Amino acid sequence: MDTKTLAKYSYMIGSLVAILAALFKFSAEWLSIVLAILGIFVGLFGIASDKAKALVILYFGLTLTFNTLSGFPYIGEYITTIVAAFLTFMTPVVFTATLFGAYKYFAQSEEM
Repeated sequence: MDTKTLAKYSYMIGSLVAILAALFKFSAEWLSIVLAILGIFVGLFGIASDKAKALVILYFGLTLTFNTLSGFPYIGEYITTIVAAFLTFMTPVVFTATLFGAYKYFAQSEEM
């Protein structure tokens, strides 16, 4: 199994674990560490350089709007909890993909 396929499975597992942990209100320090490690792995091997810009835009859009989701009656609290848990997983993904993409960009550019 190649790293791209492994990164896709890691993304699915990390997303599912984050959402299920939010639904069942489960929190543990080791869970955050596992999600961060999965996120770093996905950011390194699962995100193509040309998709990193779109990922950053989507991430910031979701980050800026998730607090307003709590205004929905009855389900707002649950939606906000799920999105916050998903963002906990996505933060290392976006950070690593952006850092790795910037490194590849500047490593390939010619020196002045």
